Amino acid sequence: MKRFQVFSVLLVFLVVLAVAARAVPTVRAQDGQQPNKVAQLKQIIAAQEKRIQSLESRVAKIEETHKILRFDQYVEAAKTANEMGPVQPSGNPVSPKTQLKAGDRVLVEWNDSWWKGQVLKVLQDGNVKIHYVGWDAQWDEIAPRTRLQLPAKEAANPKKP
Repeated sequence: MKRFQVFSVLLVFLVVLAVAARAVPTVRAQDGQQPNKVAQLKQIIAAQEKRIQSLESRVAKIEETHKILRFDQYVEAAKTANEMGPVQPSGNPVSPKTQLKAGDRVLVEWNDSWWKGQVLKVLQDGNVKIHYVGWDAQWDEIAPRTRLQLPAKEAANPKKP
């Protein structure tokens, strides 16, 4: 049994040696071609590195632009939210004698809330065409003076008739 094991090990060793001996000429043939392939691979790697650098710089520019856009959008949204949201009433009603003209700022009561508005036109019947500040023109409406108030700072200096 020991002889069989020794013989098996010896046979495996010879097979491995024969395979290795056959592989040596193949490796040598590849070694002769290897400098060309290495040079080609180096060129490919250099070209890819240039592309990567170009892409990295593009990504950096895009990221910077995005930060600016996001910041600008945030600032614009904050301004719009301050303009468009409901406000506290001033408690200074617009009377039939209060003189209003186009461009005057007012507070307008709508749906139990007060909103910033701007006078577009004073109609002959005493009603006022107003524009809600920050909103599209489709929301413009004609409101009776009973739904209007003067903003707090304007009420401190009322206009005389």
